[in-house]
Amino acid sequence: MHKLYRWVIGLLAMLLVAGTALTTTATQPVAAAGNTTNSVQQIKQRGYVILGVSADYAPLEFHATVDGSDTIVGADISLAKQIAKDMGVKLQIKEMGFDA
Repeated sequence: MHKLYRWVIGLLAMLLVAGTALTTTATQPVAAAGNTTNSVQQIKQRGYVILGVSADYAPLEFHATVDGSDTIVGADISLAKQIAKDMGVKLQIKEMGFDA
């Protein structure tokens, strides 16, 4: 079970890194394809990782009222928070549509 958990965390971390590399601005050079070390270093230097979600896929990500305010929650959010914590950075959630 522990190996499976580590494998899932690793896979999701790679997906987050890949997604973050795609959202990097023009002033921040994107690492060469397949070079996740540079992407992780960029994330750590920046201090946050960006998670793009379409928050209408419960239980993975969805809107809920938490302490009186609308918040995106779910399994993906919980996992991303833990990955960001393990990396020592903050998690920034950006809601986006997946209309394409």
